[in-house]
Amino acid sequence: MNKAALYASIAMLPALAYAPLTLAQPESQTKSQAITEMKPLEKPLGVGDTMPAFVIDDASGGKLDLAKILEKGPVVLSFYRGSWCPYCVTELSEIQSRLETISGTGATV
Repeated sequence: MNKAALYASIAMLPALAYAPLTLAQPESQTKSQAITEMKPLEKPLGVGDTMPAFVIDDASGGKLDLAKILEKGPVVLSFYRGSWCPYCVTELSEIQSRLETISGTGATV
């Protein structure tokens, strides 16, 4: 990986670590929707936008409900495409190396 790609990946971390999704559930939505029930967004989310609530399957066969996780505090959300993506692998490595700091702020990754 070249230095520019590494620096770009690292530059994204503050946004993930310090811009938690504290208001992830829209006021009009009383409970999380299954991901299959969600409507496509008209445009991508930007900095400061609210993440729609969702429920997804986790790696162990359980369910992850964003609204329930948010009850514990802020959430750091990362979109991981796969081990074949060098940017994703670098991002997860950097998050892992800062996990204690992130958890220390009360956030969940």
